[in-house]
Parts: sequence; structure tokens; C-alpha cells
Amino acid sequence: MEFNIKTLPNDFRIAKMNALEALAMRSVIDFDNFESTYKMLTLIIEHIEVRLDDKWLPVKEKGREIYYPVGIEDNIYALNELVEVFLNDYFKPLFLKSDVSKN
Repeated sequence: MEFNIKTLPNDFRIAKMNALEALAMRSVIDFDNFESTYKMLTLIIEHIEVRLDDKWLPVKEKGREIYYPVGIEDNIYALNELVEVFLNDYFKPLFLKSDVSKN
């Protein structure tokens, strides 16, 4: 799923996330706890890729403080837009689609 945000002219996409990663992320959602919120946001940013030239690179490399495009780590508006797209267009539908109680 490729998408754009208003804040930056780049193309973005959600990197593949397996079901175990998605379940793990679901378990750390706690907006009242800074540590778990930070962990969740980091997981999200590490699962979004940006197209630079002809390559897809992670917005944040796992386990490293390397971000693409350069400077995005200081752009709260761009990061917020990316997180919103991930949560609304990928994460929420993933669990709605997986809800077997509705079948």
C-alpha cells in the first residue's frame, strides 16, 4: 500500500508486518504510559518505508537512530501523519478483518 502525506513530497508504504508483530504491537498500546507509547510509535515508524530514488528504505532503521528522509526525526507533523496512516489504514483494518467472532 503506497501513500503520500501532506507534510513531505515523498512516497511511503507500509512494510510487511507478520501477525506476531501485529499482536505484539497491539499489546503495547497504552497512551497513558510513555514507555509503551514510545515503543509502539517506534515499531510503527520502523514498519513504514520511504522511496528515495529507486529504493525503498525504512523511515527508521530497526535498533538504530538512522532515519529517512534525512531530518524526518525532527518533523513532528510528518511523523504524526505517518502514524495516523498506519493506525487508520493498516492496523485497524487488519484487526477488523481478522476478527473471527464476526464470521
